[in-house]
Amino acid sequence: MTESQKGVFDGVFDKVADKYDTEGVVFFRPLALRLIEHLGVQPGARVLDVGCGRGAVTFPLAEAVGASGSVVGIDLSQGMIDAIAADVTSSGLGTINVLQMDGTNPHFPPGDFDAITGSMSIVMMPDLPTAFGNYRTLLRPGGRLAFTAPDTRNQTGAWRTGPVDIGRLAAEIPSAVMASHPMLARLVEGNLLDLSSIPGMLEKEGFVDIEEHREEVRVVGNSPEGVVRWTQQHGMRAVWDAVPGERRASLEQELIDEATREADSEGRVTFGFPVAYVLARTAKQHD
Repeated sequence: MTESQKGVFDGVFDKVADKYDTEGVVFFRPLALRLIEHLGVQPGARVLDVGCGRGAVTFPLAEAVGASGSVVGIDLSQGMIDAIAADVTSSGLGTINVLQMDGTNPHFPPGDFDAITGSMSIVMMPDLPTAFGNYRTLLRPGGRLAFTAPDTRNQTGAWRTGPVDIGRLAAEIPSAVMASHPMLARLVEGNLLDLSSIPGMLEKEGFVDIEEHREEVRVVGNSPEGVVRWTQQHGMRAVWDAVPGERRASLEQELIDEATREADSEGRVTFGFPVAYVLARTAKQHD
């Protein structure tokens, strides 16, 4: 990571590992299932899942490749790896292996994988051209890369996570903190990744058959409290951590009150989240 990223993301995913993708909101799992559907992975395939987190993609991938296939999940956060490793053990799935590793530069033999996936992890990488070049090397001829990213191209101003206005959080962050961490400002605005640059980047690194699917994921929160709590349990935790401690509790309640106004009669909060699914393939014959 670059120095600016270290100040924003360093340690964030270790903090949220025990709760990540486990309560409050149904999001990462349906996102993962749709990604795998686009990928069309076959039984017997060997797949690398980059930024595996708690296994939203990893576990359904293992089901898709079956007993004759294998899945390797990697994550930079040791906390995430410890958590998913326990889940793998309890699942009894011997086809999954998880490792603590930098997703930009995974250490595996060339041509080791039929496919590489990454769900919402690409946006965290400081050097995508290098990552894409490494993925091309790790893929067999004709292998596929598939990843997701928030689609913020129609977004103006601060990012909204359904009813939760991230701009409200940003307004509480001291200007000196925001100025010293450019990545924090980009996270607030939903501009961590310029999706328009991705096709050219992939093509330059030797990928072909590049395609993108822009869709909206239906997100369901079990309660207004669950939705706000969810924003504290993934990468957006970096924004919460930048809010002065004396303001967090009252701001959390204000956002819960706002989300409550959008809840249905059973207390659930439903909203759409725009996502880009990007797929590419290596040439049938490597250069």
